[in-house]
Amino acid sequence: MRRCCLLHELQKSNNPRFFRLPLFHFQATVHCDQTTRNSTLLPTAFRSSRDQHRYPSPRQNRSLLPPSTYRYRLLNRLIISAHQRTMTTKSSTIKNEDLLALKSYITAADATQYNSLAATTLVLDLTHSNLHQRHAEIRFDKHDTVDCLRQKIHQKTGTAPHMQHLQLKTTAAPGGTIFYEISPETEGDRKLGYYNLPLGANVHCVDIDPYSSSAGGAYENTALVEKYKMSDEEYDKRKGTLRDWGRQKKEENPDFSLMKHAKEHAQLVEARRFYKESGSVKEGFELDESSGLIIRVENESFNDTQTVKPMSGAEIEYGPESTQHLTLHDRCQVQPGSRRGEIAYIGTIDELGGGGHWVGVILDEPLGKTDGCVDSVRYFEAPGPNRGGFFRGKNVEGGDFPEIDIFASDSEDEL
Repeated sequence: MRRCCLLHELQKSNNPRFFRLPLFHFQATVHCDQTTRNSTLLPTAFRSSRDQHRYPSPRQNRSLLPPSTYRYRLLNRLIISAHQRTMTTKSSTIKNEDLLALKSYITAADATQYNSLAATTLVLDLTHSNLHQRHAEIRFDKHDTVDCLRQKIHQKTGTAPHMQHLQLKTTAAPGGTIFYEISPETEGDRKLGYYNLPLGANVHCVDIDPYSSSAGGAYENTALVEKYKMSDEEYDKRKGTLRDWGRQKKEENPDFSLMKHAKEHAQLVEARRFYKESGSVKEGFELDESSGLIIRVENESFNDTQTVKPMSGAEIEYGPESTQHLTLHDRCQVQPGSRRGEIAYIGTIDELGGGGHWVGVILDEPLGKTDGCVDSVRYFEAPGPNRGGFFRGKNVEGGDFPEIDIFASDSEDEL
């Protein structure tokens, strides 16, 4: 009768304190010390042999259990039953089919996401009291010690091990339940497997250092960084700035304005891009034979049709068709020399001469002749002066060409 009344009260109250608790939380043994009234949580699977008489197994005789432990387990069974019924009721209240489909899609693999892990592997989320950052799915082994966990937290957050008060939670979400706390005074040689941590559990570090360098958002809040500010008068006195250049141009031409110059420059850049892609010259521009660049034509009238420059023999041989088998940012291999790298540019390069399309490659090794720049015109960014090169499409083969590990060797005779 008492059990039925307790379950009825739980269901009627619908208290979220009970129903948010995961089932794992109730799969442990709680022993209440009658003198101190403190609860000690010891997972069943990791109790030492000397504690077996104090914390009996569930399969042992009920008469050996402390009265408080037996009552706690009885309450667990009632809460779990009410929790399952409540969750079923809440799921059935969702009527929107799109939301149900989205929920099913997101949670489809939740039950199998850790199936490929070894039996002794732990996947934990690390959080910190002074930081917003969250280090998700950090892997440990059940045989790793608490000291190993503290060192990992020190490495990622900067808090010294002796200043870490650790809280073990079922999840990093706001509703996560703290089921164990590890104070700085706790011995560090205890194995993580002792705590029976579930996969995906959260280890929250509370920084107890009153002089912690991470306090107050010092590591993450960029608003605390003092910015350099220059007054308008100081900037006006500087030479070589955009304002100084604009003044000089204004003296040469009273009709000059920075807005007009920016618009004309954008039109010139677009005309050069159009010529590189199509080989045609836009209206109002022409090709300078001496420099090979598109320039603006001043004070001349044009019809509505575009001026088309005939293509040379090299442009026909190395036209867009010569690079159709390649894709930007794909891995590739360049001949001669079987040099490997990543495709960073495909198109024409007026500065090289000869016409046609070229392929710019960022090489894995310094076996090139450029860093992606030709006569002060940059086509891509290479990490070094000899890490880039421009090649014809017929000499470049795209595909699965991973970077070669020079330290890897299949020979058993090499060390």
